[in-house]
Amino acid sequence: MTLKDITTDKTLVDVHSPALIEDMSSILPGISEFDSPIPIIDICRYIILMYDVNSPMLREVRTYYERKARVAEMLEFPTSKGQWIPAVEEILIGRNAKFNDLVATYISNLGLPQYMQLVAYQEIQRQKMMEVFMGRISDKSDQILERVTTAISIITRQLFGSGEEDEITVARKALYQRAQIDKSRLIPKPEDITKLMEADGELPEDFSPYGEDYKVEKSHFLGDTNPEK
Repeated sequence: MTLKDITTDKTLVDVHSPALIEDMSSILPGISEFDSPIPIIDICRYIILMYDVNSPMLREVRTYYERKARVAEMLEFPTSKGQWIPAVEEILIGRNAKFNDLVATYISNLGLPQYMQLVAYQEIQRQKMMEVFMGRISDKSDQILERVTTAISIITRQLFGSGEEDEITVARKALYQRAQIDKSRLIPKPEDITKLMEADGELPEDFSPYGEDYKVEKSHFLGDTNPEK
């Protein structure tokens, strides 16, 4: 997906607006003076594509960290020898305080407390993951990560209308589609079926090897007639 393929008619500001910087300045006073090697217009586009609740990128790329990289690549943020330059990296990993202020102001203008909470949880998750990767693990690191990850999952489903179809279900469907697994050849174990039921509350629609329209007939003794007929 390229920038020209993006449709942002539902976002707070359209990334394709010919007066994008002026439009964003009305929401984020002083953004035109933001000091960065990245063109200001691309800073505006990044904030919209990355943080607007109606950004198509939120549905296109579900993972928070991957979405940051994908949007930065789409906008051709400057790199050196295959790596983001330091100023870009500071923005991507949340160490540029002035940029963080711009993001917080933009999100607050969306008027969605739950969405503000979601972004905050995602940032906490990122920080804790970095601590784990760098070996700075506290006694409560795993507990915090677990609580935050659960909260992210719940709020994401509420905000983006995915209903009961959570990340586990989506991931399973994607795996089956990409690998083109013939489910009719798989013989699941009872414990596998139990895990699916516990995770989703029901079995996948195409789980039955007999087809989606197959229904189990009521049992009866051989020779008996169906009393309902």
